[in-house]
Amino acid sequence: MIPNRQDITPILGFSCLPLLLVFPVTLFVPVLNYMISLAAVFAALYLAINKMDILLTIGLLGSLGVLLSVHGLKPWMVSFWAVAAVPGAVFGRAMALGITPRKAFFAGMTVSVVLSLLFFYSIREPFNESIDAFGSWMLSMVGSLDTSDAFKADLADSFEGLLGMTKRLAPAFMALHGVTLLFVGWLILKMILDMMRKFHPGLGNFIYWKMPQLVIYIAGLFLLTRLTGPDILKVIADNALLFLGFFYALFGFAVIEFFLKKVRLSLILKVLFYLGFVFLQLPGLMMAAMIGLFDSYFDFRKVRARMIG
Repeated sequence: MIPNRQDITPILGFSCLPLLLVFPVTLFVPVLNYMISLAAVFAALYLAINKMDILLTIGLLGSLGVLLSVHGLKPWMVSFWAVAAVPGAVFGRAMALGITPRKAFFAGMTVSVVLSLLFFYSIREPFNESIDAFGSWMLSMVGSLDTSDAFKADLADSFEGLLGMTKRLAPAFMALHGVTLLFVGWLILKMILDMMRKFHPGLGNFIYWKMPQLVIYIAGLFLLTRLTGPDILKVIADNALLFLGFFYALFGFAVIEFFLKKVRLSLILKVLFYLGFVFLQLPGLMMAAMIGLFDSYFDFRKVRARMIG
């Protein structure tokens, strides 16, 4: 007799435990660890959203125990483990309590950002040292090139600027990595719940995603700080603006997709349109971010009216 698809919920819940427990063991295997990290996010989300609190507690504490027994008590390892294990549990638990998916995701995202910044703080010195060592190696390679001194100097300046920007904006990239991990884990959970034909509240149709209007004033405050503040505050402002700019660009693409659907653009033309953004690279992302920024204030798609109505 084939069991009902919804009956496999407890079985899948028990299968989530090994995913959480094996995650710390793969810490130093880059590609495999990323895949297992996604599996750990999914596992914590699945257990939390299905109110399997005992299994979730066993999985989290057991996973932390495996980490400590294998690698010892090291702050950067604990914070790295927490980025994968804790935000999913917070997100799923908030959903289980009846909080709307968007607010629940924001709660998980907030926890993810805080833990990601703690992780960066714990590795900032060796991270900067590795960037400096890589920069020295790149400069030595540039110096050995058989070309003009002027070209080598320009190339060296470009590499130094790029590496300096990497060090300056590393906290924002760390935070975005944690948020992306949480979001992809949610997508995996959504696909599995869809296959199980289980009802689950989603994050809404992408074409209606929108940045809250209040954030535009926060972005303006960081921009003012970037222009007039001391150096340390400028670094904070740069990271905050990069983080917010990523979401403005994402919601800008939601606006673009809304109007592309409205004009019923063919698939081929739509692909060509988005390839244009790929070729534009940074200017294309900035254009999308500006669209998302203006939409958060002017509400081109009348999303607020839809929510009220």
